[in-house]
Formats: sequence, C-alpha cells, structure tokens
Amino acid sequence: MEKKTTRSSANHRSTGDTRPRSAGKAYARSGSGQRRPVNRAAQSRRRRRPTGIQGVLLTISDFLSTPKGIGIACGGIATVVLIIVAIGLLMGRSTHKDVVQQTTAPAADTVVAETVEDDAAPAMAQTVKLTDGDVESADTVETTQVAAASTFSMTPTGDSWRAGKYAPEPQGEGYLPVFKSAARDDKVIAVTVDDCFQTENLKEIISLAEGVGGKLTIFPIGNLLKRQTLQEVIKAAHESGHEIENHTWSHDGLYNLSDADLATHIFDQDRAVDLVLGVNYHTHFLRPRGGDDRNDLRTHSYIRQLGYYGIAHWSVSGAMDIEKLKKSLASGAVYLFHCTDLDLQKLREFIPYAAGQGYTLITFNDMFGYEKNAEEPLTDDPMTRTVIPLAPYTKDYKTIKATTYDYAAYEVQAALIEKGFLTGEPDGVYGPGTAKSAANWQATAGYPGDGVLTPEQQKKLLGIEA
Repeated sequence: MEKKTTRSSANHRSTGDTRPRSAGKAYARSGSGQRRPVNRAAQSRRRRRPTGIQGVLLTISDFLSTPKGIGIACGGIATVVLIIVAIGLLMGRSTHKDVVQQTTAPAADTVVAETVEDDAAPAMAQTVKLTDGDVESADTVETTQVAAASTFSMTPTGDSWRAGKYAPEPQGEGYLPVFKSAARDDKVIAVTVDDCFQTENLKEIISLAEGVGGKLTIFPIGNLLKRQTLQEVIKAAHESGHEIENHTWSHDGLYNLSDADLATHIFDQDRAVDLVLGVNYHTHFLRPRGGDDRNDLRTHSYIRQLGYYGIAHWSVSGAMDIEKLKKSLASGAVYLFHCTDLDLQKLREFIPYAAGQGYTLITFNDMFGYEKNAEEPLTDDPMTRTVIPLAPYTKDYKTIKATTYDYAAYEVQAALIEKGFLTGEPDGVYGPGTAKSAANWQATAGYPGDGVLTPEQQKKLLGIEA
C-alpha cells in the first residue's frame, strides 16, 4: 500500500518552492505572487495609529521598513544631490568668465582654473592702467578711447631671425623657426618658467637661478599680470636681467580661434607686459599652450607681423622625475618648468646640481645667439593700442589625421558639419570622431575612406578646388 505523502497546501509549502521555511515568521502574498514577511508590529500600530505629528512619523517609519520604501527614499536623495551639484557647476561656470574691458576686440574668454597660493586675481571687470610710472590694478573701470595715432611701433617685419647664431631653419615658406634646443658646445642650458600662477614660488625660482649666477626666461599668462604681486615680481625679474616672453593672454589654444581672436590673445599679452615693465618691450618668442600651434602657419604669419623670431618650444619637460632631469643635462638643452609646488621642489635640487656640473643658466635669446629684447621708453598708454589684425597669408595645406590639433582641423570640421557628416561645434581637434566623419565623406567623394585627409582632399572638402 502506497504511503500517502500529500499534505494540506494551507500548512505546507508547494513542491516548487525551494526557499527555506521561516523560523516562526508569518508571510503574506504580494501582488507578484511572491511571499513577503508580515510586520505584525506595523499592523498593530496601524490599528492604533495616533493622529498629528506622531502619526506622520509612524507612517514614514512603516514606509521605510519595506525594501520598496528604502529604494524610493534613496532615489529621492540622489536626485536632490544631483540637482545641487548641477546648480553649483552652472554657477561656477558663470562666475569663472574673465570679462576684461578692451578697446578694440573682446578680451580673452577665460583664465585657466588653478589654485593661487598667495594672491587672488583682481575683480573680473578690472583692467590695468599706468599711473605716475607705477602699474596698479584699477579700482574703477573707465572706458578708454582708442588713440587716433599711436606712437608705438613694432619691430619691422622681416627675416631678422637669421641673425641668431644658433637659430634653427624654418620648416617652410612663411614659417618662422621652432626653437627647441641649440647646437651649443659650451655648457649652457635655458630654464624657462611658464604661466606664473604661484607668485611666491616664482620668486623663489628666480632667487635659485640668481644664486648660481643664472638667468631665466619667463612666459607669463597675460591675464595673470592683473595681479599686483605678480606685476612686482615680473618687473623686478626684468630689471635683474631675466627675459620675459609671450604665453598668450589666457592660455587658450589658438587652433580653434577666429583670426581676430587669435590676434587679440597674442597682442593683449604683449601690451600687458609693456604696462608692467613700463617700456615698449619687443618680444621675440611666442610659446602657445602645450606647443600645440607650433606648426600652424596662421600663428607663424601673425607673430611674423609683430617682429617675433619664432615659436619657443623645449627639449626637456620638467614633468619627469629629478633623477631623469639630472641625467638629461646637455649643452643647448631647453627646459620647461612651471611655478607649481612640485616643480619648485625639483628646481631646488636641479638648479644647484646643474651649476655644480659646470652648466650656466642663460636666457632664450642668449641660447640662440640673439641680442636681448629691445625696449624703448613708453610713450603711449598700451591700453589705447588697436589690436593689429592678421594680414592675408597663403595657406599651407598639410595631410591631417587623428590627434591633429590645428586650425586646418577646425576648418575641416566646419565643412563636415555644413555637409551633414558631423554634428556639434568645431573645436580644432581632429580626433577619432572627426576622422570617422571624414572617412564617410571620403567614401561619397570617391576617395579611400581612411579618415586621413590629404591637401587635395581638404581643398575639395572646403570647396577651394573641384
């Protein structure tokens, strides 16, 4: 006789339910057919729920005692946090704009976001003016009229760079040299310092160089020269024989700017330096941010108009560790440093070490065989100078491919957007996305779709040649 094993479904689990039995915990059915614990204490509270604030708190407590309630509460908190963060970012962007009054063209858009140790920038609507021979931050901005005829004159345009004994050859017609290192036999190096955010650090770096009888080449961002403390340091450095050169107005890349904005970013740094030094100071070298535009003919054409000798690059980056820096010592080397705490720490060791090895720190002009930057008495207010516009030049088309940073890439992006192959705004960075869009255009134009645009293909894309 077969033993009967079936039991009442009211008291036992179904055969398909493999969950362990609860140790004395009652369950109820949810709407999805799953069993959930019955909170008898909560049921009891609901039957005897008081009114008022205590009742509201008990209701919230019951709600948060369930997984669903906890999930909804967490989601609500996350949403509130995201809203607060978004509002903070929007407010930060709006207050980060650097609005500086200009006479003929908009000022540079932004100042690079960095932490400054010793001095905050003046109010964003302030400008710098000359008063009784001293440079100070103006408390009140007054509209400055453009002088009808400025007495200021730039260094004559021409091939004056050829006078440099150690100047490299330019890369082609219309280009100026890119100064990276010099073919020197004597034990000399050029230590260059960029940006100048941390004024106190810059002062110590200058002191370190002077302590071994050396000179630096300093590339300040023009916008930062609004700071009274930096003005004092730069002026003192110039009087001590250190060299001041151009690092653009606001450290923006030049490859995605209009012709007018490119001119403004370079010219405005020049006149800011003149204000600080109190002389007409003839700059010889431009160092674009990160060296991105060193091969851009448009940039070369503009600084040639201003009488510059070329683009200041470097052969050794101070980003490497101190032991590698020591091993890099070589005649004619050009070193790139900044005023950060980390670079200051390296220079405290590197400069005395280089001097101990018999090396002398010299300026960029000295390194490449030029006379120091010429200067003349200041006979006008630099703030009244009209920005010199970029003159027409013959464009030089080169093959461009992924990772190219160039104004040519900006023009290609604009054309791809116009033809519907690319979306968004051009930024001058020919990255993988732009290369893929270019490959799609190439396929429709009968070219191999590799995303590498030759000069011929660029001209066809831009409508210059059929």
